[in-house]
Amino acid sequence: MPLIVLDSRTFRHLQRVLIIPRYSSFKGASSGAGHGPSVGSDRCYLAHPFVYEHGTPFKVNEAKAVGVVWGLGSAFSGQGISLDGVTVVARGYEPLWFYDLWNQQGATRRQPIELARIPDAETESRTRQLLTLLRQPRISDAEARQFGYCGGEVSTQFTARELRMIEEFIDRAP
Repeated sequence: MPLIVLDSRTFRHLQRVLIIPRYSSFKGASSGAGHGPSVGSDRCYLAHPFVYEHGTPFKVNEAKAVGVVWGLGSAFSGQGISLDGVTVVARGYEPLWFYDLWNQQGATRRQPIELARIPDAETESRTRQLLTLLRQPRISDAEARQFGYCGGEVSTQFTARELRMIEEFIDRAP
């Protein structure tokens, strides 16, 4: 199922957008099937960005877990990775974080994502700010809000190839 991304003013389809997934990982033991008290380490990070073309199937690298569930789901020990959501980026538009990627039947969301234009005079400086953030190994909590609330800093785990793709997309996008 394709993802629909529109200009919020003209409702025109944006043909190409950059998708930056945010993941959270946990390693340790937790009660309440992962929703209760825990002992371990957790972190949030950006990884596996890709350019999404309008009309193509929307596919994001999904989460995985390895561990043991104890007592009919009352406790978990091991490590897990969760896909928290994605930030949609297009040059000249405000980046938009969203987490409701799929509907209840597991298909890609049907509601369009609407990106708001930023003033032309701000496009270049905002683009540079975004690239500066994405080139850092860690993004502070305050700066990371455009990638969703995580409760702390967010690290970047981009390969050199992925970072080049991000830079080329942002620099060449109309």
